[in-house]
Amino acid sequence: MNWSDPSVVVTIGIACVTLIYTVLTGLIWYATLQNTKATREILEAEHRPYIGVVQVRFKPEGTIGSATLQITIKNVGTVPSGSIHIDFEIRLNNTATSSTGPETRRPSLVLMPGNTLVIPHELTDEEMGCFRGENVFSSSGEASLSWHDR
Repeated sequence: MNWSDPSVVVTIGIACVTLIYTVLTGLIWYATLQNTKATREILEAEHRPYIGVVQVRFKPEGTIGSATLQITIKNVGTVPSGSIHIDFEIRLNNTATSSTGPETRRPSLVLMPGNTLVIPHELTDEEMGCFRGENVFSSSGEASLSWHDR
C-alpha cells in the first residue's frame, strides 16, 4: 500500500474530517449543557415566591401609652410560598428589645402570589419610650424582618 494511493488519501481525509466533527460535536454538547443550566436557573428564579416588606406602620392603640407596629408583607413572586415562619427583631442602641424567637414564633403560613399579610407587633414600654420622644437623642432604632420558606 502506497501513501499516494487514492484510497489511502481518501481514508486519511475521512479520518481527519471525522476527528473534526467529533471535536465540534463535543463543543456543541458543552454549549448545550451550559445553556440548559442557565435556562434552569432562570426558570427557578422566575417561578418562586418573593416575599417583601411593603409597609411598616405605627398605630397608636386606644389605651394611652400603647401602640402596635403593623408590618405588611407581600408575595410578589409567581407561585405560592411554602410554609413561611416569620421572625423579627427590634433593636435600640444595638440591643434587642423584642423579637420573635422559637418560643414566640407565629404559626407557619402560606402566602399566595399578590396577597399581603399584616403582622401586628405590640410595642414594649422601652420601645414606646423612643416613640414618645424619651431617649430620642441617645437611641437609635432598627427593625429587621426575616422569613424562612420551607
